[in-house]
Amino acid sequence: MTPEGKSLNFVDENSTSIDAHAVVDHSLMILPPSQTISESLTALAHSTSKELERIWDEIGLNPDERADELTDLLSTFRKACDDKVTSEREVAENYRQMIVDYKAEIRKTCAALKLPVDENLLKDESGQTLQDEVYTLELALEDLRRAALTSKGELVHYRDQLVEDHEALGISMDEEWNDIESDLTQPRVKMFQDKVKEMETIVSTRTSAVIQLIRDSQELIDVLRIDPKENLLDRKIMRSLIKHENDGSIKIVSKFETDDCTGISAGTLQALTDRVRELHSEKRRRKSKLTEMGTIIGELWEKLHVPKEEQNAFAQSIDGLGLDTLEKGEKEIARLYALKEVMMGKLVADAREKIEHLWDQTNATDEQRAAFHGMHVHDERLLNDELLSQHEEYIHSLEKKLEQMRPLLEVIEKRESIIQERMQYEEFLKDPTRLQQRGSALTRQLMKEEKMSRRIKKDLPKYTDHLNKKLRDWATAHGEAFLYKGQEYLALMKEQEDEWQEYKENQAQLKRQKKQQEKSLTSGGFLKKNMASVPLQDTTNNLGDTKTETNKFRPLSRFRALSRGRDRKDNTNETRAESRPRAMIRSRSKSKGPFVRDNSSRGRGGMFSRGRAQPVERS
Repeated sequence: MTPEGKSLNFVDENSTSIDAHAVVDHSLMILPPSQTISESLTALAHSTSKELERIWDEIGLNPDERADELTDLLSTFRKACDDKVTSEREVAENYRQMIVDYKAEIRKTCAALKLPVDENLLKDESGQTLQDEVYTLELALEDLRRAALTSKGELVHYRDQLVEDHEALGISMDEEWNDIESDLTQPRVKMFQDKVKEMETIVSTRTSAVIQLIRDSQELIDVLRIDPKENLLDRKIMRSLIKHENDGSIKIVSKFETDDCTGISAGTLQALTDRVRELHSEKRRRKSKLTEMGTIIGELWEKLHVPKEEQNAFAQSIDGLGLDTLEKGEKEIARLYALKEVMMGKLVADAREKIEHLWDQTNATDEQRAAFHGMHVHDERLLNDELLSQHEEYIHSLEKKLEQMRPLLEVIEKRESIIQERMQYEEFLKDPTRLQQRGSALTRQLMKEEKMSRRIKKDLPKYTDHLNKKLRDWATAHGEAFLYKGQEYLALMKEQEDEWQEYKENQAQLKRQKKQQEKSLTSGGFLKKNMASVPLQDTTNNLGDTKTETNKFRPLSRFRALSRGRDRKDNTNETRAESRPRAMIRSRSKSKGPFVRDNSSRGRGGMFSRGRAQPVERS
């Protein structure tokens, strides 16, 4: 095919093909190129002239007319020849342009495919006819075009996907990814493929972020009872998500912004972020407002003694954070304030009762109580909201003071409890009969005394030191002493300590006197002589006519146990097991008496063992 689309036949050494378009009279043969064209033209002119002479004779044209016709014929022939030459020159020029274009395409395609170029194909003078050169170049381009077409098709696909993702994200794409001509190699295709995967990840991340923002916005819009029709973005938000039928997952309707979908562009992301922030701010504002109103309503309910039925009915009518909820709260506050004005006298009386109770708890002095002048207002005309506010503020100050006092009061209560235990513990120590209990009763008694002793020796000094420091700090910070049950507790602690020291000295003096009496009695031999006849269970023995409690002390109990043991020396096998108190007393005794415990009885007759003690072997 020629550039003009004409069918041409060329005659080579073995061909005699004829160009049908170059023949006017099909009876004439176009001579081969080796023969002169003049012979063909002469033969054509001779036959044409004969035919024209015959026709003109028949018509009857004169010589002038015949000369004019011949002139026209020659002019037409000359023009036809000129047109033909021009046409063939254009064909040749087209072939030359095709060769230039083909060579350029070969260079470009080879460069794109990173292939070496056959320089023989690109020579300016190839020595071939134009048609042969075109054919040779077309053969060379066929394989190059096939390889380029495959790579370019992939690049076009990836380029289109990148364009779509960038448009969805609302960002511009680098010109690098619009170039699908200069490099058609597989590494370049791989670069496009990797870029597409990267963009898919970005799109997926953006989509997830947008979906989450949309869901948050939808939830806030529902909670705040906002009508989405009032805001274009809210309307899109409420229509942008759909639930997938197969897996139930939430999907966005479209990556691109439409009338019913937000899309996932950068502008959409910012708009949704701002909207969520606005909705959260509005939610916080409404919650704060409702909390404030709820606090006011709760306090008024409590002050006005509103029935529980009314409170529950109002609470059940509240739903969500809509503007209607705020309106209901405002109406309830207005109603309660009106009721408060009616009940002002009773409210002031209740406040004064609470103040009296707080005065007692904070150990307020008469001067401190008299300092609050609001308690002395009794004129009903002056019982107004201002006076009630004074009472409430004073109550708040007393409650704050009590809250500050409470940690100290707790320590004081603990210390006072130990102070009482200390005297109880002293009474226990004076009573030796407590050790005559049996079994678990004795164990409990001893454990109780041990705990009391530990608290007295360890906790009491710790609490006293702590209070000495904290109570001085209180006096410095508040400008007044800390009172407990109307007394300054620092002074009370000193008074308690002085009394305790005096008590201990008195007890020590009594103990010394008793020891002196015991020595005077034992020095005359009277106690030793009559010891065996004194019953163990008798606790009212009188020595002579003088009534004494000497027999209540542990030394007498040991002597009696010793005496009874001697009386029963010969009846070892029939003797009952010793009681636990006696076993304990014997184990505590430091004297080396005639009683020696058998090693086989260990672990069974001890102070804290269960069951009866084993008999003691006597020597």
